[in-house]
Amino acid sequence: MNAKYLLYIDILGFAAIAGSDSERVMRLYSIIDSLNVHRHDGFRTIVFSDTILVYNDFTPRDEHEHEYAVMFQCEFAQDLLVRLVGQDVYFRALLDYGEFSHDRLTNIESFFGPALVRSYQREKQLQAVGLFATAACVARNRVFPTERFQEDLYFVFLNQSLERLQVPVAVRPNLRWQHGRLLPHSVGPVLSGLRSPTHAGTSRATSPGEAPGYIRSVSATLSPLAGGV
Repeated sequence: MNAKYLLYIDILGFAAIAGSDSERVMRLYSIIDSLNVHRHDGFRTIVFSDTILVYNDFTPRDEHEHEYAVMFQCEFAQDLLVRLVGQDVYFRALLDYGEFSHDRLTNIESFFGPALVRSYQREKQLQAVGLFATAACVARNRVFPTERFQEDLYFVFLNQSLERLQVPVAVRPNLRWQHGRLLPHSVGPVLSGLRSPTHAGTSRATSPGEAPGYIRSVSATLSPLAGGV
């Protein structure tokens, strides 16, 4: 069994939608069916009920190809975020690196592995929406800004247009780019309900396992801005 970059996406509130609005369900599946990932030869997608799995169908040969895989997995999640704008549908996703197997048998498909089990278990424990990535994936992320959410887990800011927002320095969180650039001042005061970890110029330490308040609420406010600022 080979190691893969596995993107695990859970469509939130699917049971309620499926039980009351079949047209909305089909509209959602149509959106999923139109995602850019289906046109990329290097990745494969599995969809069942409210879950979307995406993994790399190639074996990275060097560090550049590992970074390539992580970048595209984040972009696939970003593509879904943009397409769901205005649909009142949200998702929670986890990007992990680990063993995963997918095969087409005579009449069915098999898919299993430690990465899938781990992603399923961890995703269900998250009380937030948006994309999260393990430390192994973040180490090879060169494009998207991230912030530590829990031990070995990072929130990924999919809306790159947020870096153009400017607000007072007094409420700036410690956002960072993997290649060393700082994200311009906190988007906290700009997005409704967003809270900064800094109050009156004094930083509040975040204990392991506790996400900063602005991280817990930021992803729920991103959708209106997904088309650009």
